Amino acid sequence: MTQHRSHVDAIEHSRVLREQVISLLYESLLRKVRPMEALGDKARSYPAFVTERIEAIDQQQAIIEATISENLYDWSLQRLNPVDRSILTLAVWELSFKPDLPTSVIISEAIRLADLLSTEESPKFLNGVLAAVANQCRTKGPVVPS
Repeated sequence: MTQHRSHVDAIEHSRVLREQVISLLYESLLRKVRPMEALGDKARSYPAFVTERIEAIDQQQAIIEATISENLYDWSLQRLNPVDRSILTLAVWELSFKPDLPTSVIISEAIRLADLLSTEESPKFLNGVLAAVANQCRTKGPVVPS
């Protein structure tokens, strides 16, 4: 029972950390600044999980955005609501650059975040986009922006 509880606690902890990453990405979109600028002086107050992801996303932003854009059928990156765009950004980075994380975990966490933080339609929409991204990234690699 203790081992199961510690596993559940670890999952819950990673969810809280992902919410912190989403919050910083959301802030960067609203302020129209890079993710590292949104993190700014607050970096010391966040766990490494959060700061490492924000730094990596900031460095790989062009690749992440190109990958998202390529998988938005009849939609554009600019039309996405900031919450969905933030969730997609984290999930696409994880799909592209964290091969040790299972695809199913990344997508289910993104859907859970959308269910918690976004619109009623968002989980289904993000599931479709992320399934296409996963197929692309996990077989061919991320999109190289032109």
